Amino acid sequence: MTIDGHSAMERVDRHQRAVEAAPDSAGCHLNLGTALLQAGRLQQAEQALRKAIELDPSLARAHVNLGGILLSRWDFHGCIEANRAASACSPDMVEAHYNE
Repeated sequence: MTIDGHSAMERVDRHQRAVEAAPDSAGCHLNLGTALLQAGRLQQAEQALRKAIELDPSLARAHVNLGGILLSRWDFHGCIEANRAASACSPDMVEAHYNE
């Protein structure tokens, strides 16, 4: 699958290098987690997204993406909790409210 002309694995590799270059960047971990999610590597995506949230709890997109992973495991409580955190960070984020 390609998005913007890049395969999922190319995006994962690019974002992995960014994390290695800036391990304390929440944004880099968020981008890596999103790329891993799109590549279907859910366990690794969850780890990257949780690291992004640890570094910057205000990243609504990280919470929403984590909620999607939790939903895929039938963890409804975790999904709702993650999306509530997202909507608290970004009250106008319709996706977070919808996913709740």
